[in-house]
Amino acid sequence: RPRPVATIPHPFEVTAACFHPTGSLPWIFSAGVDGVVRAWDERKTGAAVLTLADDAADAMVTGVAVGGPAGSRLIANYSDGSLLEWDVRPFNLAAAESDGASVSDRVTRRFKGDEDRQPPPNKDMLLLRAAISAEGRHVAAGSSAPVVPVWNGKTGELEHRLGGHKAAVLDVAFHPTESLVASASLDGSVFLGPL
Repeated sequence: RPRPVATIPHPFEVTAACFHPTGSLPWIFSAGVDGVVRAWDERKTGAAVLTLADDAADAMVTGVAVGGPAGSRLIANYSDGSLLEWDVRPFNLAAAESDGASVSDRVTRRFKGDEDRQPPPNKDMLLLRAAISAEGRHVAAGSSAPVVPVWNGKTGELEHRLGGHKAAVLDVAFHPTESLVASASLDGSVFLGPL
């Protein structure tokens, strides 16, 4: 029976995790009920190498995804219906804490325009996931509504609302090379939608 190779202690319950997609950074991102996203160096099990918290998003993080050019952007989905994009480049001078900037200066975008992205009505829908396309052109998120909101990754404006599901959409994923998004719903279906 395999055993864990490392354990990363967290101060609160963990609700989401993902690896850095390129492998160029040995980072694991995690988030929890405290609303904080943390980056950990997978070669060490000490303190987080980056901590991201935003005062405006006062809710637990339900999903994290890293993508965009060279894995420079992290999308965090919050249980209050908000969706934030963070700059996770390790040596971003504009956001370096050592230069006096606050961690919230790493928030590069607040996605807006989908009136259906409200706080989930019950605990079954708290784990809504988000995704960012490999090239960073699109961002999508689960929704307590039976639609998949898709935003322009550069402007943050809502571009599409892909319908068809009969229940909440819990997870979304972009095809690595085609202009398709997959959505998984509580209605027992996975839809493939064009972008």
